[in-house]
Amino acid sequence: MDQTEPFYNLEKEISTWQQTMLLGALTPDDVEELTEHLRDETLELQNHGLSEQEAWMVARQRIGHPLAINNEFNKVNPDFAANRNLVMLFWGGIIFMILQTALFSYPTRLMTPLYNGPHKTWEKPLITLDQAVVLLNIFSVLTVGLIILVNIRATKISIWFNTLLIKYSIYISLILITTVTFVAMRNYGAISQSMRSIYRENRTLDFSIAVMGSIFYGALIFCTIWFTIRYRNQELRNFKIFSRHINWIMSLMIGTILEFITALTNANENPSLYLKIILIFILFGAAGWTITNSKRILLNFFMVHFTALCFCITTYFFTHHPFMAVIEYSSTWLALYTGYVINKLHTSRLKQLI
Repeated sequence: MDQTEPFYNLEKEISTWQQTMLLGALTPDDVEELTEHLRDETLELQNHGLSEQEAWMVARQRIGHPLAINNEFNKVNPDFAANRNLVMLFWGGIIFMILQTALFSYPTRLMTPLYNGPHKTWEKPLITLDQAVVLLNIFSVLTVGLIILVNIRATKISIWFNTLLIKYSIYISLILITTVTFVAMRNYGAISQSMRSIYRENRTLDFSIAVMGSIFYGALIFCTIWFTIRYRNQELRNFKIFSRHINWIMSLMIGTILEFITALTNANENPSLYLKIILIFILFGAAGWTITNSKRILLNFFMVHFTALCFCITTYFFTHHPFMAVIEYSSTWLALYTGYVINKLHTSRLKQLI
């Protein structure tokens, strides 16, 4: 006992126990509270003459088996484990999309002839066929290595990712908005480019691809961010409660998400202004309806349209479509106001019924 005691690491044991409990129905606050109880119990047992290792083992036994603790907290937090599964499900879709873009869409785009819309000509691909073969072989080796690593370190990776989502959900969501939206645009661009190389110019096909791309990638990004934020803040169990807790940071995130979703239509060679305006009214109208329930409406309304304002300024001064920029920005404000009016009318009607 005396020979092994100096090598015993209590903090490592506590960290391992915490990581195990985080995989169950306990929230981070629950785990922190139990950890403090375990520390106090361990310290008290040490004061009674037990060694650090013995005190930890007795304290852990007194607090109960992890499975029994998880069953008890599952009654208190019935939807926490289900919400974690949804988080992992959507993040699995995001990771799969990133890998698909890196391993398939990006190489395919490099080796596919590029269509020059203004000149209506096809330019040479960026890499040759031999270079594409070498690139795909390298990606294949990296993929095999990644699969082996994930299988060997599956538990540690799962715990690490779970802890990362809990501690840094806001920052991860911000990174997700920018990075994954860019990846989605690249993936969507490669698909539309491949179909365009077959069917040449077809505005009906372009419009359908733009609609499907905006709906699919937009819903995937939005749901991933929503469940990631909800995973950390269990009090945000529905949109009604969420809307009451909206602050200027959340409003900025919402506006950025919606603006990037509408920007997906620009990935098309022939972007449709009508499609973008329809998306703006649907998405920002819903945002206006939601933000109306918040405490600081004016500040949140300004922050939710801030990204749209930045896009408008950039488009107005650095592109050849200033008129389109003004129309899109005006539509954003009109959609927000429409959502506000609808919410107020709905609230007024409910009060009359009561």
